[in-house]
Amino acid sequence: ATGCAFVKRTGKGSGDLATVFEKACLAFIEGACFLFFPEGGRFKGASPSARFQYASEPKLGGWRTALEAMPGAPVLSLTFRWSGGKAGEPLGRTLLEGAFAFIGSELDVTVTLTEREEVDRNQNWLSEHWEGKNEELKRAAAANLS
Repeated sequence: ATGCAFVKRTGKGSGDLATVFEKACLAFIEGACFLFFPEGGRFKGASPSARFQYASEPKLGGWRTALEAMPGAPVLSLTFRWSGGKAGEPLGRTLLEGAFAFIGSELDVTVTLTEREEVDRNQNWLSEHWEGKNEELKRAAAANLS
């Protein structure tokens, strides 16, 4: 056993949210962590009109559901950035597909721990945090080009 409670997304909206709530409650009761990707998938590049050019727009439904299920739990945010690969080459839709593109690459991880009180005080916390992620990735992309 992995010790993980996987949420299989069905794309049926409320069914997915009910599963997120169930699994987050289980993690909370057991004192475990709940890993959640608010962007809901892989970043495949942004359209010119997208709000974020370096990250996917976070989806608020699952985020709010997980917070409701885990009152008082802190939020640990991770930002993954691959660097050093061949510029312009797609990394693949899955880790397995992109494995060869990752050879010679470096993975930079930024970790932010935010106390729950701060998250609860600011209804726009996730959106503002995502803006910070986007800026961090933008700076890294500019540094990679120079």
